Amino acid sequence: MPVGSHKPSTHNSQKKDAFVTTTGEIFSDGVIDLVSSADPCRPKLIAWDGHHLRIAPRIRRGRLWYQAPELHRSVGKGVIHKNTAARRLSRLSTRIKAL
Repeated sequence: MPVGSHKPSTHNSQKKDAFVTTTGEIFSDGVIDLVSSADPCRPKLIAWDGHHLRIAPRIRRGRLWYQAPELHRSVGKGVIHKNTAARRLSRLSTRIKAL
């Protein structure tokens, strides 16, 4: 092989990208925040770095994928408040763990 040439690695030592559920992040060179979408149960994320604007359900930044949280269907329809839904789901999961 010539000096300076690079042979790609064939083993799977690379880490997989991680998904982070977020309602917003602040970075030194930009922000990620929630925006509404056509489906009220699935908001989208907006990424702004001072020059470029992106709106998508998932946004990649480095090795991390940021995704918006999925809201309960009753919250999206306005039947119950989002905190009430979160509290009920939390209590249900606690009961399931206790089984």
